Amino acid sequence: MKKAMNNLGFPMSRDKARKLMKEAEVAVRHRKKYKVTTNSNHHQPVFDNQVQRDFEVAAIDHIYVADITYSAPILQRCH
Repeated sequence: MKKAMNNLGFPMSRDKARKLMKEAEVAVRHRKKYKVTTNSNHHQPVFDNQVQRDFEVAAIDHIYVADITYSAPILQRCH
């Protein structure tokens, strides 16, 4: 807002622009920053896919799966 007003020939400080926006009940909508969640460039071991989308197992307690959609994984037992 400050830059736009300055470009239109109405010089004002950031605080003045903020005050005028508050007076007019105009709120700023901030963009959500993009956050990288995957680091493919690492030296950690990559484990084999042992399930191969076949969730039928021969023995109990043989394979465990986890949902990594949330920050705390939920372990489930496949029968």
